[in-house]
Amino acid sequence: MICTSAFSTGNDYPSVRLVIHLKTPLEMTELIQAQGRGGRDEEAARCYILPSKSAPKLLIGRSEPDHKGMWHAHDHVYVYGLKRCLRYGSTLYIDGRGTKCRDDPSNELCSVCKEDPRHDPSRVKATPLQQHTQALAKLGQRPGSSIQQQSTSVKRTIDQVGEEQNSFATAFEKAKKFRTDRLDESSKQVQRMRKALNKLKDRGCALCFCMGNDKGRRGHTIHQCPSFRHVGMTWGEYKDWKMSIKYKHHDTICWKCHVPTCSDEMHLPLVKGVMNCEWPDTVTPLALGIFQQNDLREAAERYFGKTWLHLEAFTMWLEKRPQVGHHSNIMDLLLWYVEVWMGQEQ
Repeated sequence: MICTSAFSTGNDYPSVRLVIHLKTPLEMTELIQAQGRGGRDEEAARCYILPSKSAPKLLIGRSEPDHKGMWHAHDHVYVYGLKRCLRYGSTLYIDGRGTKCRDDPSNELCSVCKEDPRHDPSRVKATPLQQHTQALAKLGQRPGSSIQQQSTSVKRTIDQVGEEQNSFATAFEKAKKFRTDRLDESSKQVQRMRKALNKLKDRGCALCFCMGNDKGRRGHTIHQCPSFRHVGMTWGEYKDWKMSIKYKHHDTICWKCHVPTCSDEMHLPLVKGVMNCEWPDTVTPLALGIFQQNDLREAAERYFGKTWLHLEAFTMWLEKRPQVGHHSNIMDLLLWYVEVWMGQEQ
């Protein structure tokens, strides 16, 4: 498939194994977006740049605001090029500080780091433009070079291209089915969470209901909840604990009710200063009640294969990255309580 750079944003096909930039990318943002389309299934993918021999003329000066990283892309290819870790150049633009390929053992090595096991990109000095252009030309002529191999690999006969059309069509249909299945699964997950939350909402105060306080679970707000004395907390201590839960590896979650937005299917759009929570005091009060009761906590520990010796360990588990396709551990805990525990009680 041959396409323009506009194809990159939003393309979520999982099985893209190869991304080739023909001619120099004009913007660093565009380059990173397009490269990010490769390996969406978390398998290794290859990304190549086949730059023009001469650098494109930029219409802005180096001192002017460069929101798209045009000069950074220029320097990435024509000034540093194959002398500096490619990951370092990309992350330097994104994060303001470069990340080396060898900073994490799980990282795929770029072509520069593969060639030089002792490579330190932070010590690489800029190469004059003319020298680097000559180096690119020599690399393309060298037998066995990656650029020469790339040029050879893309030369196909008409018959070969025709044979590959069927395989591309198969991959396209597979990717389409993957996306459809994922959306369908997401919709089912939203319905499950809504059903569970509404079921708890009908029971009144979630903390009182969980603690078995049937008489006092209606007619009060969470800061007046009489069950706090049973869990050994004051309202202020509960509020501090709730505020301490941070979701660093999740999609958007409302900080007040801890319900995932699911692209606004579960929660109205989050607007600063406006709380549109449908279940404002359900998720965290229930989680606290589960932890504070020995029988509930032990049953949950068996179900999730965890051991929470203290509240800090429990909180750390709530913050951890959830399973693939799930939204948060705290929502999985709520679903377990409604679908499994309450089902057993009934």
